[in-house]
Amino acid sequence: MRIAHVRERHAPAGAPWRLAAALGGGAATNPDPAGWLDLEVARRRLIATDPRRAHNSVLFRLPIITLDDHLARGLRVEALAEIVEAMGAANSTVELDPDDDAFLDASGLRFGPPILRPPTFRDFYAFERHVRTMWERRGGEIPENWYRIPVFYFSNTSEIRGPGDPVWAPRGSTELDFELEVGALVDTPAFDLPEERAEEAIGGYFVLNDWSARDLQRDEMPVRMGPAKGKDFATSIGPWLVTPDELGD
Repeated sequence: MRIAHVRERHAPAGAPWRLAAALGGGAATNPDPAGWLDLEVARRRLIATDPRRAHNSVLFRLPIITLDDHLARGLRVEALAEIVEAMGAANSTVELDPDDDAFLDASGLRFGPPILRPPTFRDFYAFERHVRTMWERRGGEIPENWYRIPVFYFSNTSEIRGPGDPVWAPRGSTELDFELEVGALVDTPAFDLPEERAEEAIGGYFVLNDWSARDLQRDEMPVRMGPAKGKDFATSIGPWLVTPDELGD
């Protein structure tokens, strides 16, 4: 299942995001879906056909506004699959009906960040090949500590960008750069999980571009504090979140 925040490309300024699920197939067979299912329209329609749903499932009791609101109710991302499957939207042969407001043509949509207001954002230094390359370029070896502790820094949750959103370098910086990374959404409370159970807490993955002002970062890091202004001005994520069941090993 793929989940995204969407709005019409020509919607008025300030129009709310709508939470949608990709139509048909999985990420491997349908990597760039042509259509999306408006989950709130679908929820209302399913209740109309069977009012018992609102009594039997918390998913159907309140409007589906954003993924942030959905998670705040204590529901995980995977709970939304109940709506997708009930509407037949997971079927790889589903077709768009231009007269049906539940089904949205991707060509007319703008995509926002798959999570709009994350309560925290941690950027990890996690891929060994990347870490080794960076240390070898400086004539060193990976510190033993890296293998023992999950090294990360807290970044700025107020500067999350969606795909295509503009990004400006901090004042005084002339070396704007970005790195292609993988983002993981933890969608359930988790404390002190053993390594072999860590993936159980992940509700989905998304593409993440970690923006950097390299000249500011170069000044900050020798002080052994940070990164700060070299990193905290923007992080781009999306266009959608993919649940773990759609991915390989």
